[in-house]
Amino acid sequence: SLHFPYGDWPEFTRQLPDDHFKDERLRNFLEAMRFLDTAVAEFFVGLEERGLLGETVVVLYGDHDAGMWSKEIREFFNFRARRPNWDLFDQLPLMIWLPGDDAPRGLVETTTGLSDLPVTLLALMGVDPASYAMMGRNALGEPNGGVLSRPRGHWIDETYYYQPAPYLCFSLESRRRLELEECTAGVE
Repeated sequence: SLHFPYGDWPEFTRQLPDDHFKDERLRNFLEAMRFLDTAVAEFFVGLEERGLLGETVVVLYGDHDAGMWSKEIREFFNFRARRPNWDLFDQLPLMIWLPGDDAPRGLVETTTGLSDLPVTLLALMGVDPASYAMMGRNALGEPNGGVLSRPRGHWIDETYYYQPAPYLCFSLESRRRLELEECTAGVE
């Protein structure tokens, strides 16, 4: 399964050595990611073999973290955060592949959410999303483009992370806790 606990991999599909990992969940997770990488590569090859790659937009995203918090897993990925602090570091992958030699390429690091995906895709395909009634923003547009609402009243932007209870305002730049007034300055 490509979902926690990432178990039930048939032995013939496994490629990682049994004795290398103390934590079976970590091994299963890495097997799952290897399987996903292979499946995505085969998907692109299939599109190309069918002559569809030049006219296909591909979007891949992760909808939540991996759900694994053992000490070995945190150490393997060099995560310092424990579960209660994870919202501060919750970063999920989004990959958009566009056909054409002139299509934008590169890595964009910005605060964004799935509500931004339709607007961003329309803009990438040359359609002005302004005439459509939809939430979200073009994630490739203006930098520092807004606040991303999170569950339970939390929000994050390019500068701050805020949670209402227990109260936490955190500077993403300085990695320090702030007073409420500092966090909400300029937010209406």
